[in-house]
Amino acid sequence: MKKLLGLLLVLALVVPAKADILKNLKSTGEIQVIGDSVNREFMGPGGSYSNITLRVLYGLNFDLAEDVKANLTMAYYNMWGQNTGNGFMSTYHTGRPFQDYLNEVDLIEANVVLSNLFDCLEAKVGRQFYGDEDSAIIYLGPNHYNTRQLDYRQAKSVDAAVISYAGEMVSWGFIYSKVNELDTAANLDATILGLDVKANVNDNFKAQGYFYNFRNDDSSSFSSGTTEKYLGIYGAKGTFNADIFTLSAEYARNVGGEDAFDHDKGSLLKIDASVDLGAFTPRGTIVRAENFRSYGNYRPGIIVGQEIESTTTMPQDLFFEDIFVGNLGVDMKFAALDKFVFSIDGFAFNDRNIKDSTSYEANAMAKYNMNPNVELHVAVGGFHEHSIDNVYKAQGGMLIRF
Repeated sequence: MKKLLGLLLVLALVVPAKADILKNLKSTGEIQVIGDSVNREFMGPGGSYSNITLRVLYGLNFDLAEDVKANLTMAYYNMWGQNTGNGFMSTYHTGRPFQDYLNEVDLIEANVVLSNLFDCLEAKVGRQFYGDEDSAIIYLGPNHYNTRQLDYRQAKSVDAAVISYAGEMVSWGFIYSKVNELDTAANLDATILGLDVKANVNDNFKAQGYFYNFRNDDSSSFSSGTTEKYLGIYGAKGTFNADIFTLSAEYARNVGGEDAFDHDKGSLLKIDASVDLGAFTPRGTIVRAENFRSYGNYRPGIIVGQEIESTTTMPQDLFFEDIFVGNLGVDMKFAALDKFVFSIDGFAFNDRNIKDSTSYEANAMAKYNMNPNVELHVAVGGFHEHSIDNVYKAQGGMLIRF
């Protein structure tokens, strides 16, 4: 925090002489507060718990020079009731010292963007977010609607250099990231290397292909327990959109081992479809996975994707065993309630290695768009698995973007 304050002091001294760098200063941010209550019947009296989490992101971007922009994003996280002393209501009247809050602010993005590089490229270098939030393959950024206790701080970012090209028909991005410097003397580190290419084939069809290679010289640190040094993900996705109908299909595989292309491992097939009928938008998703591991953000439902950790989620990555996920849902909008969106979802989860292992989840959510920048939501869900009985969850929250 002292380094950040020092940086701000230097900026304050420099700005009067270089005031033109703030000519295009813009600020962005968001505040997300979510509360949830979970009841796990199979755990008995101790199976009920609740959390209220807060995340604040505040970003600044401004021009440093012609074709050079700087981005800074600060993040503050808090779970209500933490760090409030041991006594009952001990800080009810006093709150917390302001310095305590400053000490918990992270500088989660700090990068520069070079535009018009070689008249056609863009380069972003430094700490940054990466990927699309709905990606099942790779996403490093802030999540939304996620109340899982281990993930409440999640707004991941990486030190990386991303070079991209955005053309009318074809766009691509290349990323090199050093995730961890394990041992400088021994030249041990963990890195991400990837290439993602997208093409607008025509007005109705878009195609995407990608390859990511995750290398970890300290292979014993893999959270899934593997001893292999390399994990690769390669795949393709096609999206067809015609008037009211949208269909996308994605197929990906893992490759790796002691060498980057040692052997094939797992696979993932994900199909999404929706039909926009105006007031009603039916949609469905099918996922079939076999020992597939990724760093994406696919967490189905408000219970399995967040509370039932052993099924699909890990603290650092996602690990899909031999599972099948089916989802049918509908979004509803009504003219008399034009600021509301109602959603109902049903999920089926099946471990293909275990007979009669299908589990079920049902969710209902209502979102209220108070204005373009403020959204409130409430959701309830229930989950049933033959081996652990029932789990119930209710959550509500607000998301403010500014």
